[in-house]
Amino acid sequence: MSILINPLEGNAFSPLGRGDELINMRTEAELVRSMAVAEIANDSLTNTLEPEEVFEGLSVSTPENTQLLDLEYVSDSEEEAVERVSVIGQAFLEYRRVRAQSQADAQTSSVKQQIEQRLEEREEASVELRDLEPGSVDAGSLSDQVASLTAQIDLLRARLIDLETVPQDPGEVVTPATADAPPPIPIAVLFGLIGLTGATVTALGLALLSVRAAGRIHQPDDLGPIGIQLLGEIEAENRVTDYASLAAYKPSESARRLRNRLLSMTDSRSFSLLLSSPTGESCEDNTALALAQAFAAAEIPTVLIDVTSALPSDPDAQGATVEGISDILDGAMSRDALSTFATRHLQVIGAGNEGPGSQDSYLAPAMVELLRQYRADGKVVIFRSFEVHDVSTVGLASLVDYFVLQIHEGITTRRTVTSCVAECQTFPSRFLGVVYIHGESLDQQSRPPIKPRHLRRKPGEPPLAGPTDSDASLR
Repeated sequence: MSILINPLEGNAFSPLGRGDELINMRTEAELVRSMAVAEIANDSLTNTLEPEEVFEGLSVSTPENTQLLDLEYVSDSEEEAVERVSVIGQAFLEYRRVRAQSQADAQTSSVKQQIEQRLEEREEASVELRDLEPGSVDAGSLSDQVASLTAQIDLLRARLIDLETVPQDPGEVVTPATADAPPPIPIAVLFGLIGLTGATVTALGLALLSVRAAGRIHQPDDLGPIGIQLLGEIEAENRVTDYASLAAYKPSESARRLRNRLLSMTDSRSFSLLLSSPTGESCEDNTALALAQAFAAAEIPTVLIDVTSALPSDPDAQGATVEGISDILDGAMSRDALSTFATRHLQVIGAGNEGPGSQDSYLAPAMVELLRQYRADGKVVIFRSFEVHDVSTVGLASLVDYFVLQIHEGITTRRTVTSCVAECQTFPSRFLGVVYIHGESLDQQSRPPIKPRHLRRKPGEPPLAGPTDSDASLR
């Protein structure tokens, strides 16, 4: 069970936050086990327990760089574990709500008392002022005192309005409590019951069930209960894994649909977009390239900047690289003079001679100026970056207009999705949603690899594959 603590102001990934605004998550984790929470929880439990018995099987953790609390409860009974962790979670939220309301009420009462005191002082000063001769020194002094008290009263009333209108939001449950699947049947027992063949088949089934129990995403419908917006899907046969064979690929229908969905959600035809994967995932498919091809097919000038790869200068050369984004930012080469892999309306820029992950230069003024120039040229800029919590990704997320998260079939878990989406929503860039990446089918794996070719056109060589009729409406 996961609880998102509000508010999120001050999150380490938000440049607008201050250090003194950060909520101490360790303190909140300890408060989950407090006597006050136990008393509230006992009111909802089926059987009343002693405070120490309420938390007997409870463990609380705080994922790094998040505003989340993960609650787990171990018990011999699945029903009991689910009930207790759910009740404890709700009791903790109720305790935070009551605590916040109590603090707000105390401050409100104090401000009201100050207002009443200032009103009495102003009334006394006004009475004295009426008895004095106008224009005298004492009358001038009392007039100043009345004006000062009036100003204080106005400020206190404004403070009172702020206190009465501040929402008391204790947080919310983002991952409901569920029971873990029971342990699989030992293989030796299965061998004794149904024989070698039956045991092998059963073991395979149990392995699949174990993966399901781990909460992995296996189909787009699995994202529905999480409440995350699905932007589109990239099918297995449309996956692009390298740049050297770029000309052999054509924009897929799923990539076109994803492109059209993004265009409908953006404010203009010139913007910057960052694609990243959940923390701890390393996948070879390149959704950014498939999407960039779809934009280029509609004759929309597109630039793909891959900060994860140093593009080879020759498909047959080992370890050779060409100039890339790091060379542009360092001033070693201008963006117009850069020679990269490209097709019609698409320019692909790698990490450059400094190699992948030159994150120190991504926040430099040169990157801000480069994006401004691309926007002025009416181009769509797509960044392919590392995982969500990587320094490069966090830095780029503060510069681009939009952020999209990639979900990989059979790899990404529901808990990872929930945690990463919560982090993405704290970035300065606008989080649009997720793209579901299907796993590679057996038929696709058996196909012979496409022979690489160099993508820089020679003088007089005809343009590479251009847009299709289905993209004409977007030109």
